[in-house]
Amino acid sequence: MVIIGGLVLALAPIAATGAMTVCEYADGQAAVMACVNREANRARIQLASAEAELNEAMARWDEDPVYVAAGKRAARAARVSYVANRTAQCAFNMALVGGGAGNARRMAGRSCEADLDDARTAQLRAIVARLPRR
Repeated sequence: MVIIGGLVLALAPIAATGAMTVCEYADGQAAVMACVNREANRARIQLASAEAELNEAMARWDEDPVYVAAGKRAARAARVSYVANRTAQCAFNMALVGGGAGNARRMAGRSCEADLDDARTAQLRAIVARLPRR
């Protein structure tokens, strides 16, 4: 059980991490939900920025154009796969709330999105940092 903003959430199977930790001191259920939504939106914007950084880095990659093109195709496929995985994983997290209130399920889903997007952003930025440039 997690207490956030005075709201008791039956999230025992899900550890409070990332967005839920950031938002745990918000005052009341509506404030917690607003905070979790802000965190999810922030994470999505940062992920889009990291994806743009990766595209720019791939364009400047010091490699044979054949491999650059293959890398770009693989990056697009990885993005599609990531989005599908995020959707499925966050649906699973929402399901683990069980019979909890609808807001608890939405909070679990949105905080999951924020956490996964933050992790993916870090992953992409690490790739960009290692890519040799022309």
